Amino acid sequence: MKFGKIFSSLAPYLAAAAFVFLVLAFYVSIGVYRLSVYKDAKRELETRAELAAMTLAEPLRTQDFAAVRAFGDVCRERGYELSVRASGGGRIFDTRRNPVDSTGHWLSAQASSGEYAV
Repeated sequence: MKFGKIFSSLAPYLAAAAFVFLVLAFYVSIGVYRLSVYKDAKRELETRAELAAMTLAEPLRTQDFAAVRAFGDVCRERGYELSVRASGGGRIFDTRRNPVDSTGHWLSAQASSGEYAV
């Protein structure tokens, strides 16, 4: 009888603690999921940057900027931004519609190839 009385007085506290635990577990699982998605997206973007660097190696070596522009147009049509910069920091090519937009909140990746970075 005494145990039932103690349990009944603790029941609301136990229920509150269980609820807090469930909310915390949900919050942590969402954080882990977001981190996983971020890592996957970053890995995909890094791979795209490497492929773009390999694709642009020959056109940039031969200064075939028409081919660079065509590649940039394809990137823009697919929804990707492409920036090719010289190692000295000068911009060679950029597909962003408004280059002054801050894209720091978006994922970014960079692949270097010789004297330029993509």
